[in-house]
Amino acid sequence: MKKSLQDYSSVIILLIITIISGVVYFNSLPNPFHFDDEYYVTGNTYIRELSNIKEAFLQPKMLVRYGWPSGHYRPLVFTSYALNYYIGGLNPIGYHLVNLFFHVGSAFLLFLIVQAMLSSLDCHCERSEAISNQIASGTSPPRNDAAGRTNVIIAFTSALVFAVHPFNSEVVNYITARSSVMSSFFYLLAFYYWIRFREGRGSQAPPTYYLLPTTYFYIASLLFFLLGMLTKEVVITLPVVLFLYDLYFVSLKGRDQYIKRLIAYLPFVLAATVPYFILRLFFWGTFLPRFQRSILIQLYTEMPVLIKYLRLLVFPVGLSVDHNTRIYGTFFALPVIASYILLISILLLALWLYTRKSTEWRILSFFIIWFFVVLMPTTIFPLNTILQENRGYLAAVSFAVSAGILLAKGLPALPGIRLRTAILCLIIVIYSGGTVYRNSLWKDDLSLWTDAIAKGSKSVMAYTHLAKAYISRKEYDKSEELLKKTLKLYPYDFYTHYNLSWVYYKTNRYEEALKEAEAALKSLPSSYAAYFNMGLIYYAMGNSDMAVKNYKKALELHPEYVEAYFNLGVIYEMSGQSDMAIAHYLQVVKNERLNPSLARAATQRLKRHKDKVQ
Repeated sequence: MKKSLQDYSSVIILLIITIISGVVYFNSLPNPFHFDDEYYVTGNTYIRELSNIKEAFLQPKMLVRYGWPSGHYRPLVFTSYALNYYIGGLNPIGYHLVNLFFHVGSAFLLFLIVQAMLSSLDCHCERSEAISNQIASGTSPPRNDAAGRTNVIIAFTSALVFAVHPFNSEVVNYITARSSVMSSFFYLLAFYYWIRFREGRGSQAPPTYYLLPTTYFYIASLLFFLLGMLTKEVVITLPVVLFLYDLYFVSLKGRDQYIKRLIAYLPFVLAATVPYFILRLFFWGTFLPRFQRSILIQLYTEMPVLIKYLRLLVFPVGLSVDHNTRIYGTFFALPVIASYILLISILLLALWLYTRKSTEWRILSFFIIWFFVVLMPTTIFPLNTILQENRGYLAAVSFAVSAGILLAKGLPALPGIRLRTAILCLIIVIYSGGTVYRNSLWKDDLSLWTDAIAKGSKSVMAYTHLAKAYISRKEYDKSEELLKKTLKLYPYDFYTHYNLSWVYYKTNRYEEALKEAEAALKSLPSSYAAYFNMGLIYYAMGNSDMAVKNYKKALELHPEYVEAYFNLGVIYEMSGQSDMAIAHYLQVVKNERLNPSLARAATQRLKRHKDKVQ
């Protein structure tokens, strides 16, 4: 029997998505670690022991270096980092490959989701009894190959747009964004299995085939929801999406069916959502994150942010690692009012599309609502960084599906060649080129943060990272110039004073370095790094007593600061206090996991005193 396109399309589509994604992201693989990667990966010594994986489920502090509080419970992200380190150390290629794997997987899942929705939601009511009989007898029901081919085209277009869209490039290039791409993978997988679970329930036709009984589909959906919750908290919106799916596409008859539907959602609440809030209370003493802004100011601020997400998805120009955003304290600001009007118009469009008889338009309406639902956590809860592209990764699904449906249904065909095919090819080429370009900007901190500032970023974070990039390249004059400009905008910023102190220290201007280090401590008296820096400066000035005093202060604030132990050991050794030197070197060796290279240096120095060590 001749196989239809649907019989073999999935494997071909997966292969195509993988190859195209591999080509588009090939130049991203050697890109280094950036930004918060220092806290979650390169500087996090907890990930260097596989035995810590079990502990990470009980101690969320292991997610960040030195056990600094992060407010996140993401043990599966920690697990993925630990496995990455076990296999390839701190080679960034392995980390990028894992992120790319989840991105390709998400794109393929989007194909499966759209295809399943189109196939199972097509109106076959009049044939449902015949199809049910054929399934029961083990024969294959009749297929509409033309409709099936159209469904595959829409699903494939959606997946391909999602795979190569420049907006999504951050989740592959930014290793810490693994929480976004990994949780989205589980989110989509849970949603896909929910669709399979709902196939044949209600007035829709039964599925044309089953891989597993529907109960197993339900269990699979719940399982992947749990995995998603162990990856990132935003997955908590999934039950809302499941409810909307049922509301849109699963008809009910009778009170009993309404009750059964509500019962189906209950395990998603009891097994993940409630435990999440309990964990927050246990580990951090509060159910919700601490608000940085009032809820009204947050809602005023986030409406223009939602519009910017939409603009970046439709026209991905101005993508940046750090967007310039504004906090609005009133509703009566033109950007806020305009954003509300536009967003309400989009919601009204979704409502109108819902009333359309066409399956495709109703699916389009569903994914418009999807955009708002998946961004609900960052819309409601105030965060320090107002807009980050990786947070909009799951929302990008809305645009990808919209593009697939509009290209297939909204455009006519030209003689000999379909207009939608030509436009699709053009879009894929443009988006792929944009993604390759974005990858190139992640090649180092200098290009990444120079691009951010050039695109309007005025945050102290952008200036700080660019200054550090100059310092790492030993371009101290450029770093000094930038830091002095930054001080005019942020005169009390700790990092600006701290980095300027470091520039002066490296250029042997010790008095100026000391002055800036003191200014940094005024801004942040609890900084052990600033005290350590003052120790370096005093030692360079020949004042060992003050150097010792500041190193000890650094250790009071951070008892495992092995760099301070080592430097104290050197000072004691140079002054003939060998017992004190040995004690401090042993502390470095004891905490080898924190700085293996420094531990080796301490071991070499201990060999000089092997008679006393023994």
